[in-house]
Amino acid sequence: MSSRAIRKAQRQLGQEPNLAPKDPDVAQSDAEEDNTAGARPNPFSLLDASNDENEEDDASSARRVELMESQEGVSFSERPVGDSNISTKRKKKKKKTKKKTTANEIAVGKTDRSKVQESQLPAQPNKASVDDIDLALSSVSLTKPDPSEHDGLLDQGDGSALLQLCSLLAVDLQSLRAANEMRRLFGRAALGSDNDDQNEGRAGRRRGQEGRQLDLAGAVAGRNMPGGGGLQGLSLRRNVFVPGKEEWPRGTAGGLGMEVVCREQIGITKYRFVHSTSYQDVQRQFDTCVESMDPDRMIQLLQFNPYHIATLLQVSEIAKHEGDHATAGDLLERALFSLGRAVHSTFSITLSRGQARLDFRCPENKELWVAAWRYIGNLSMRGTWKTAHEWAKLLLSLDPEDDPYCMRLLIDQLALRSRQTQYLIDLAHSTHFQKQGWSKLPNIRVSLALAQQQLNQQDSCRRTLFSAIKDLPWLFNRLFQELGLNKIPPSVWGSEARTEHEKLLSELYVHGAKDLWKTPEATALLVEVAGISPEMLPAGPLDESPISMNEARHVLLSENPSLMALLPSLQY
Repeated sequence: MSSRAIRKAQRQLGQEPNLAPKDPDVAQSDAEEDNTAGARPNPFSLLDASNDENEEDDASSARRVELMESQEGVSFSERPVGDSNISTKRKKKKKKTKKKTTANEIAVGKTDRSKVQESQLPAQPNKASVDDIDLALSSVSLTKPDPSEHDGLLDQGDGSALLQLCSLLAVDLQSLRAANEMRRLFGRAALGSDNDDQNEGRAGRRRGQEGRQLDLAGAVAGRNMPGGGGLQGLSLRRNVFVPGKEEWPRGTAGGLGMEVVCREQIGITKYRFVHSTSYQDVQRQFDTCVESMDPDRMIQLLQFNPYHIATLLQVSEIAKHEGDHATAGDLLERALFSLGRAVHSTFSITLSRGQARLDFRCPENKELWVAAWRYIGNLSMRGTWKTAHEWAKLLLSLDPEDDPYCMRLLIDQLALRSRQTQYLIDLAHSTHFQKQGWSKLPNIRVSLALAQQQLNQQDSCRRTLFSAIKDLPWLFNRLFQELGLNKIPPSVWGSEARTEHEKLLSELYVHGAKDLWKTPEATALLVEVAGISPEMLPAGPLDESPISMNEARHVLLSENPSLMALLPSLQY
């Protein structure tokens, strides 16, 4: 009980307080209290008094905490939150005067620590809110991938292989655009003249064709589309795959989107395309047009849905069979543009790091594979090999484990044509693809010799080529025949493939890479190394593995009748 309360009780009993000499400040405050006891209190003065009381309580409590910290050597703010039982709620205190800390209060602080912890300390809402933010941030950081977990994977060997794979499959987004390569090869003027020639050629072909009810070029440009208009603004440039064109019709993706399926180790992220209800309605209309087998009806559907992927791909095939490769390529670019507009916000970053994955088994994802594969063929016709190689790398990076389109049977030739020889060597010698048996693939073994020749590594080139000729004599026998070299060395003469798989792989390579051996340097190297051995050496191990479904898909996509004839009937 405070001294003021004792004096008040003594006054009520009619006794005089018999206390020790008072402090001058206390005596002055008592005198003021006696003078104002009989007066009616002012409500506003009570409010001011309560504010003063709070300030005095805060100052007194703060001094008490400082004394405790100085005696214990530990700051209350540095203690863990869970170890302190100090209450942040303050109780209402009676009005008291401002006085200095006495020796009794210090003694109490020394002897009874628990009482001080249970005392009413001033509340600090700002600091409490900061602590809550720190706790929230710490909880968020715990949900992120733990580097120690990645280190454990790296120790097992799988993590290091994945890191190497991601670095090799990182896609250069600028190299996906054919206009950039054409600008480097021919300059800016070539792009303008090329577009003029294409437009004139389209107009001439349209005038020469009779019986076509709808203008295919007009459908592509969207001249007959309701609403008309072309693309404008940032939509022309901000696309992960290809930039838009001003002459393309104005329209949205029509309900096409992308979502994240899961995130795996080392930042690898799996995505999938999704179709909204409106997009599925258009898809059903497309199926109806396919069943009708009427190309004009398909073109009319494209006019009303200018960015429907399946319709764009089908009309592109119609233009291709009519010989209008410029229109076919333009439709493929529009399909890739529409897919690029629908991708997830993180897709471009993960793709540039080689960490983006798509499941080929998802039907919505297959459209990207089809569009990219056909676009690679269109780029090859134009001679933009570096762009075609980058697109092949993109398809390989989306599913390097399964490789549904067997890009391993094509990427070596694109790398040689685009002069990406060192990349081909690094890719073939990587840990991941070594485990998948790339070193045993005939096209990879032979292409490595050409890559070493381009790098002027003559000794390594001859050793690699001699090893390939020794193990694969039937492939080089076919290569000599295709090159028209009459004098076939005895080491390969008359050699034939022993299994269907060996024959298919050798024919695939000879059909796609024979032009690479037609240079004088490559032909001289081939004749020299093949003529080292005077007789045929024992061939390599027999390849008894069956033709896989992915290899059959690769052959069917090539649309080469001679290669398709090599497939077993069950693969169709």
